[in-house]
Amino acid sequence: MTQNNKIEHDGIVKNITTDTVDVIIESLSACAGCHAKSVCGMTDAKRKTITAERPSFPIAAGDKVTVYASLNNAVYSVILAYIIPVIIIILLLFLLLYLGCDETLAAVSALGGITVYFIILYLNRRRIGRKIKFTIEKN
Repeated sequence: MTQNNKIEHDGIVKNITTDTVDVIIESLSACAGCHAKSVCGMTDAKRKTITAERPSFPIAAGDKVTVYASLNNAVYSVILAYIIPVIIIILLLFLLLYLGCDETLAAVSALGGITVYFIILYLNRRRIGRKIKFTIEKN
């Protein structure tokens, strides 16, 4: 669902505050649209809540909207959530193995390293949240 350098998802407004709007989107797997999904049992549909900035136009709970984020925000998110942790694991593993550590100790240390990284991400979630913005358009 990318168009004009943005990623879009259709959703329904759940809750409105003075500054934000909570929108429920349904994330479907590739097989969710299959005609045999009732027999297969492999369907994977998840409901997610996205908090977006409150728009300037009037909006009410239950309205159908489109939530979008810029492609730059998506790339930034992927780098933070996937690329940096993989780099941390690989660097720690190779460094500790090069220094002569036991393989088990190196693996546990690498997992500990990404645990520390994700704790740091969690502690900085407000600052990261200011960079990653979701916007709403009414359908």
